[in-house]
Amino acid sequence: MLKVAIAADTTSEISQEIAKEHSIRLVPLYISMDGKSYPETEIDLPWFCRQVPQWRKEDKVITSSAPSAGDFVDAYRELSKQAGAVLAVCLSSKFSATYGAALEAKK
Repeated sequence: MLKVAIAADTTSEISQEIAKEHSIRLVPLYISMDGKSYPETEIDLPWFCRQVPQWRKEDKVITSSAPSAGDFVDAYRELSKQAGAVLAVCLSSKFSATYGAALEAKK
């Protein structure tokens, strides 16, 4: 059993390959467009970024949102089966609600 497992939000830019290799659980932020919300881990981000200028010209609304406390609870539960402690690495609370969601999940 590991002493410490890591949960990191996807702003960490840790690739899925590295996450898998080191047993890091990625907790995705969400991107919403056309009324639908998608976890960042399910979007081809380089393609998405190339599309943004055109979508802006078309006045499409694109937003992002933090993971929920439930997303972190799921990650913590999964990781607690592998380790005695879980370290969460999150985007600063100055920029996102991600850190708050991670703290709420801890409770």
